[in-house]
Amino acid sequence: MQSSLKTFAVDETSVSGYIYHKLLGHEVEDVVIKCQLPKRFTAQGLPDLNHSQVYAVKTVLQRPLSLIQGPPGTGKTVTSATVVYHLARQGNGNIAVDQLTEKIHQTGLKVVRLCAKSREAIDSPLKDETGELSSSDEKRYRALKRTAERELLMNADVICCTCVGTGDPRVAKMQFRSILIDESTQATEPECMVPVVLGAKQVRRRRSR
Repeated sequence: MQSSLKTFAVDETSVSGYIYHKLLGHEVEDVVIKCQLPKRFTAQGLPDLNHSQVYAVKTVLQRPLSLIQGPPGTGKTVTSATVVYHLARQGNGNIAVDQLTEKIHQTGLKVVRLCAKSREAIDSPLKDETGELSSSDEKRYRALKRTAERELLMNADVICCTCVGTGDPRVAKMQFRSILIDESTQATEPECMVPVVLGAKQVRRRRSR
């Protein structure tokens, strides 16, 4: 988080000029992104959107910085997944991320859920049966794992993780044009800055009222 805040403070090019000044509370002229809006806003595999949800998706697609809010049960997660679906089609808290990942997966997009190393660790009887790897095999295993992870991430349409998770070395050098922060009220401002400084041109926040 400190690294992200420092990057934001000293490097105006870490995000678009509009987002940079808007986050600092400066008065900036409103920006409308020119994009071809879909003829049908409902995403494949997800429930049909109501008029309010369609308006939210339409607005978010045309704005560099957006906030989606509403009471529980009003379909914010479906709306967010629909936004991500259309962003990917244009080429552009762990439980909340897991739920959003499942919804996005239903659209048919290639989505990767990036977890912290601690959540990836699982017990396996294989280690008990085969014993420890030799140092050379361990080195080779780690190299193969890094290569496989990199290929998965580079080929994904969407990567889902927590705000702090975007500081993971596996994605640290990647650039993300569009960022959607789900359940943004559960994250602090410094946490939200971690993904924002990865080259964001559009930022969306979704929160419960």
